[in-house]
Amino acid sequence: MAPDCSPDLLALDDGMKRLAEFDARKSKVVELRCFGGLSVEETAAVLYVSPFTVIRDWNLAKAWLQREFRNQSWRCGSSISRFPRGNAENQMNAA
Repeated sequence: MAPDCSPDLLALDDGMKRLAEFDARKSKVVELRCFGGLSVEETAAVLYVSPFTVIRDWNLAKAWLQREFRNQSWRCGSSISRFPRGNAENQMNAA
């Protein structure tokens, strides 16, 4: 393990790789929103999908990652819990 990598980050990276294998677009949405700091609309433009598709993918990806971490008994809650929450209207207005 690299000295500056926490177990949470390594687990998140592993989870992101598995998500990409499961659904590449959902993984890309997480990368753009969480790590790239893009808004819903910006992410939609980059991926050539609607903002509502981004919101659906975002919510499903978060749930998928949380389930993966629980199933593997990983402790990545701090990383995952920082993902923005809210309904579609709130996410659209926050962009």
